[in-house]
Amino acid sequence: MKNANMAAKALGMTFILSINLTFAEIAPVPKTSVGNDIGSSQFADGPGNIAVTLGDCKFSINLAKDDHIRFNDPDMIIYRSATRFSDNRMPYLSQTEMAAGYDWSFKKKGRLDDRWIGIMCESTSNFSWGIKNIENVTPELTQIIATNSYRCPAKFTNNAWNPISMGKGVKFRALDGKGWSGVVVAYLHRNNQTKLERINICIVQGSNVLIGASENFNGTLRIPVSFFDEIAELMSSIEFDHSDKER
Repeated sequence: MKNANMAAKALGMTFILSINLTFAEIAPVPKTSVGNDIGSSQFADGPGNIAVTLGDCKFSINLAKDDHIRFNDPDMIIYRSATRFSDNRMPYLSQTEMAAGYDWSFKKKGRLDDRWIGIMCESTSNFSWGIKNIENVTPELTQIIATNSYRCPAKFTNNAWNPISMGKGVKFRALDGKGWSGVVVAYLHRNNQTKLERINICIVQGSNVLIGASENFNGTLRIPVSFFDEIAELMSSIEFDHSDKER
């Protein structure tokens, strides 16, 4: 009888352990969140699927093993490196007030061959192809449109991207995701065709635009040309959050 009780207890413990292991296996792993929301972080490291709140743009993105995010409202930097960038190596957003509107650009500290891109969230109304009434365009908006057009060198018409100009040293790729359309444009280094001196991305989802750039006016970037395919693959993993519209 004693042996039977011990066997029953052992069987019960095995059953409980089996249930616990099963729940552990099926329980969803909490997604890392980046942004200003409560519980969100300013940093994220791959690999993993990261939830991002960047202004009005809410989306998730799949980071690979050596991918990292540094959030610094109103922008974020995505970069690829075996270790996190130090502050004296981190790209940053520079904004300048103009007589009408403002100008913005990303600048890079430290190594010019680092793989990175800076991203912000904009409205389609701040692009020439998103204006519904040309009579409402103010001098301030004209400046903003000019700034955005430089960093989004393509036109979005009939739900398709078309390059504004295609020179010999320009790489262009259209992207499509769930409910969004985008483009990556890169410019080969003028003295070294194995390097890129500038990269631009634009992704349109509804009335929002993710606009990004790898650029530097203090010194020409020398990003490996292979990063063009890498950034296209990374951007293709984006999925926008439609929960606000579904409520």
